[in-house]
Amino acid sequence: MNEHCRKLNALKELYLAIRANKPKLVLFTLRRHRNLNINSNLMRTSALLLAVRNQNETIVRILLHHNCELNKLSPDESGRLETPLYTAVRLHNYNIVELLLMFGADPNVTVSDNRTPLYTATKEGCFNICHLLIEYGANLDIPDCMGQTPLHLACRNINGREQIALLLIAHGANLNAVDFKRRFPLDFAEANCSKSTIESLIEDGSPISKHLKERIRCLMQSKLEQRAWMISQSDGLSIIIKKTRLEVPTLLILSKARIRILLRRRAKRIGNTYSIWPLVDSLTMLSASLRNSLKLLESFQPEYCNS
Repeated sequence: MNEHCRKLNALKELYLAIRANKPKLVLFTLRRHRNLNINSNLMRTSALLLAVRNQNETIVRILLHHNCELNKLSPDESGRLETPLYTAVRLHNYNIVELLLMFGADPNVTVSDNRTPLYTATKEGCFNICHLLIEYGANLDIPDCMGQTPLHLACRNINGREQIALLLIAHGANLNAVDFKRRFPLDFAEANCSKSTIESLIEDGSPISKHLKERIRCLMQSKLEQRAWMISQSDGLSIIIKKTRLEVPTLLILSKARIRILLRRRAKRIGNTYSIWPLVDSLTMLSASLRNSLKLLESFQPEYCNS
């Protein structure tokens, strides 16, 4: 039997032991074939990836102690190339993810579609794994093939991912990142009516896209034309916000936050909407549409206001 066949047979023995989930047999095989190259390309899938796929932490640990290659790309069940770390994240196995990172796995190796382990952890809604990857130096801003970062993804599919979005923002994810359609994470958060995410994005300085500004302007104009008669019955700004928040929830944050900040700079205190009106013309930083909205309060009676 030639050398090539001996190596191949030894690898087959190892792989059979891994597939059978027999840690003692894996260890016995490795000791029996001390010169075995477990990183050999003779087998289609790496031994470490196979052990991770079987989610056997003990075998993964044995292979890591025998210098198994950590970041080798191998085909998964569907033929897509993945690293062992990416597979562990996809399978939601926190313990194996942590083990691989402790041994030095690179959290920024991309697979097909240019996706990182952090992107997949975000997609799967695995908050703890996202936090772990960030602790081990995961890049927060690597985009996928559509130009979307993990923050874009978290804001786009907000159900079950709101805490991940807030985690990414808190750790400095790029709020100015745009996908190939020039959309910011805020655009997705607004479309999904995620109030806490919108607040966090705006407070951390997220820009407002032209698309979103135009939506706000058009919707405000439409609402004012249809419901201007309601302004004199209650707090005007609250009416505008209340009637638009379900369709453009960003307006809820933008209007109040920007007005308060601008008036605070003038050492003014807002007790109610009526107190804003005399200063509307001086607030040049506000959009024309928002100033026009506030000017409708001219006929607003003081007795409706809370002092």
